[in-house]
Amino acid sequence: MTGDLSFKAGRTIPGAEVPHSINPDVVVMESTYGNRAHTDRNTEERRLADHVAEVVSGGGFALFLLLRLVEPRKFY
Repeated sequence: MTGDLSFKAGRTIPGAEVPHSINPDVVVMESTYGNRAHTDRNTEERRLADHVAEVVSGGGFALFLLLRLVEPRKFY
């Protein structure tokens, strides 16, 4: 069982690689957003930066939970 997978490298983790040493009969994975076209990452990063700048310039502050930056769990 696995999920949250990308073969494309990100800024914080490399893209997933298919392990050629195993030959599973079945692979089960979560795919909540697998059927959607995703916005370009640079566009989303710019949108986030603009929103944070707007909040901060208005006297607010931004809090980011960085759980997504840690290495994901690996299942073997």
